[in-house]
Amino acid sequence: AVKRALARLCEEGKLKRVLCDLYQIPNYNAFLKKDIGTSPKKVAEKLAEKFGWTIAPAEDTALNELGLSTQVPATYVFISNGPTKTYTLDNGLSIYFKHRANQEMANLTMKEAMVVEAIRTISQQHMNKQIRRKLSLTLTEQEMQRLLEQGKLMQQWIYEEIVLLKEERGR
Repeated sequence: AVKRALARLCEEGKLKRVLCDLYQIPNYNAFLKKDIGTSPKKVAEKLAEKFGWTIAPAEDTALNELGLSTQVPATYVFISNGPTKTYTLDNGLSIYFKHRANQEMANLTMKEAMVVEAIRTISQQHMNKQIRRKLSLTLTEQEMQRLLEQGKLMQQWIYEEIVLLKEERGR
């Protein structure tokens, strides 16, 4: 009965099916005169909530979220303590959850994990003072301190980059 009611609401245009068992109220923009698509980040957060996963933006998604890239990804990548899985939204965009060991994500906020993922994506060879400065300014002093403590459990080069972020912040 619930599925029929949801299907009827979708037919009437009062709801929009995003994924199986995930719906949203259509978001019509009068200025653009069209329906605004589903936010992949919000869908990812809802899926993580539904399955009890911890997630954080990764790769180009993290760079875009942190303002280090203006490229809008066609596939939104998130690290997750859940399984590796891809979801395709109604608007053609994809959400890719990449499994990452829980120890690498535990005790980090989404923003802290996003900074670590940005460092990993940019790579040691392409990091520079300008990028370090921008990353260091996205974190509060408390987040920076926690990241330094948790960084000791990460790959050595990532920890060294976190130390350099701290030094750049001090300048």
